[in-house]
Amino acid sequence: MRRLLLALVLTPRLAWAQTEPEPDPEALGEIIEVVVEEEREAPAQTTMTREEVRRLPGALGDPFRAIGALPGVTPSLSGLPYFYVRGAPPGNVGYVLDGVRVPYMFHALGGPAVVHPRLIESVDLYQAGYPAALGRYAGGVVTGSLAEPQPEWRGEGSLRLIDAGVFVEGGFDEGRGTVALGGRYSYTGAIFSAISPSLTLDYRDFQGRIAYDLTPDDRISVFAFGAYDFFATESASQTRPIFATEFYRVDTRYDRWLLNGGRLRVAVTAGFDHTITTDDRDARTVMAATRMRLQQPLDETLDLDVGFDLQRDDYTVTPSPFRDPDDLVAAGYDDLFRERQDGAASAWAGFVWRPTPGVTMTPGLRVDGYFQGATSRSDATGAVAADPRLSMSVKVHDRVRLLHALGTAHQAPSYLVPVPGLIPSDLQNGPQRSLQSSAGVEVTLPFQTFLTVNVFNNVFLDLTDGANTDEPLTLPTEVPRSLGSGRGVEVYLRRSLAKRVGGFLSYTFSRSSRATGRQASVAAFDRTHVLGMALGVDLGHGWIAGSRANVQSGTPNALLTGFASFEDGGVVRDPTFYRFDVRFEKRWTVAERGFISLVLEVVNATFNRQVVDGQLLPPVVLPSLGLEGGV
Repeated sequence: MRRLLLALVLTPRLAWAQTEPEPDPEALGEIIEVVVEEEREAPAQTTMTREEVRRLPGALGDPFRAIGALPGVTPSLSGLPYFYVRGAPPGNVGYVLDGVRVPYMFHALGGPAVVHPRLIESVDLYQAGYPAALGRYAGGVVTGSLAEPQPEWRGEGSLRLIDAGVFVEGGFDEGRGTVALGGRYSYTGAIFSAISPSLTLDYRDFQGRIAYDLTPDDRISVFAFGAYDFFATESASQTRPIFATEFYRVDTRYDRWLLNGGRLRVAVTAGFDHTITTDDRDARTVMAATRMRLQQPLDETLDLDVGFDLQRDDYTVTPSPFRDPDDLVAAGYDDLFRERQDGAASAWAGFVWRPTPGVTMTPGLRVDGYFQGATSRSDATGAVAADPRLSMSVKVHDRVRLLHALGTAHQAPSYLVPVPGLIPSDLQNGPQRSLQSSAGVEVTLPFQTFLTVNVFNNVFLDLTDGANTDEPLTLPTEVPRSLGSGRGVEVYLRRSLAKRVGGFLSYTFSRSSRATGRQASVAAFDRTHVLGMALGVDLGHGWIAGSRANVQSGTPNALLTGFASFEDGGVVRDPTFYRFDVRFEKRWTVAERGFISLVLEVVNATFNRQVVDGQLLPPVVLPSLGLEGGV
């Protein structure tokens, strides 16, 4: 598992930048503070708006890349979009885009997000005790909210070092209907061929939304999006993929706005996932799902949130054509990732209760049913799980709030990293489980600055990530199950980057562990210390500058220590890694609404190299020079 992540960084790479029209920074800063500090659904929720992300050095303007800067988030390897959240491995961290589940949100090799930033209104990271509407993930959940349709025509184009992007949106039928189209296309193949003829890299994505207001309170819409990534080695005789994957979603929805600010949504989703592995194993998934969600204020103190969702996944896997029929390891993987049908049904009920001024409680209960079958076997199995959750915010002073979150979460068996179409078939041994808890305090400081300190303790049962074992699978298939934990302290001091002077300091002190049978160990990707600092300044006259530093203590060196013998006093760790990101922007206003912007951004500007298991990796440097414009 660990070698899979290493393979993704042993390649030179280039990168990207994103910008968009800039409203008044001070006015926008006020809006952001209201969203983040007063209206969030759960104490374990951290929100970043589009403007904050755009100014964050190292995020390259992409909302979903920005989560790596938040407390409690531990990177697996620098430059890769796979994160541990409070000890939960990447495969247990969910991504949900406006209610639609997706397998990943980043292009290969640290590339941009698969959705154009102009479509995203905000990004939320739920670390623990999240609302009952979110589920089927045993770790944290990252959600993205789409911006409301805009009838006034607008657009944006970008031309960067290795890709081009476009976004356009506008209305028709006197504004009752809107249409939005966006996408990116890379021309990295020619660049990689010039650098190394044996490598090829390609990616592209698209997004489209059409919405129509039947009445002032009723809307129908269709949101379609997809992404394609291909990274392979070329030779005279064949092309061998290292990372070849794609996914597509079509979400048809009906929305009705109710009295007192309520909202009802009914949606039907169709999807397709496809991955070709390094040994030419071909995995495909056809997905069909439906969901309903009702959010309704009942009175001034109580809001209701109820709903359900159903999903079916049909997996088709073609074994590797190069497999030795007598190879029990390959046969074990064929059995683990076999052709089958999986299903899930969920129902939830939650409340936002404000019994007295300054006190907000979010109780909820979610029930999930899992089903797993096969086309050629009669070993169908199922499981049912109930997840109670509770989060609470108590204002004990005008400037001080206490934050608490507690809940359980279940998830079907998963891989170490989310790979479309590759989902283990091990439900007969039960789903993965987690108990998530945190307690903290939030203090409002002068100059619209906020300090949050959280203590968290998560327990993970029956994990299937395999992060702490290199034992191969053999028939009969036995998926290694492990007991895990993540505990630590998070410190987050911030002033909105959308202000003229803003920034943050984020520090996480934590310990992640794994136990398989009687063998206890520090988790393979455990980092004791993760420190992030950022500063952004609006210099006036269209000039904006920012810098960001990131320091990560080393992970255990598996080659010198060995997974089975990890103890506090005997862990040999790789050296500490740090990187420094910078961003400069010059913006010109054209006419009343137009803009042209030149952005220079460099991730790891000091060319530092990371050490993993004693191996010095190539420097992951992402230089970005982009010229963009729009209205």
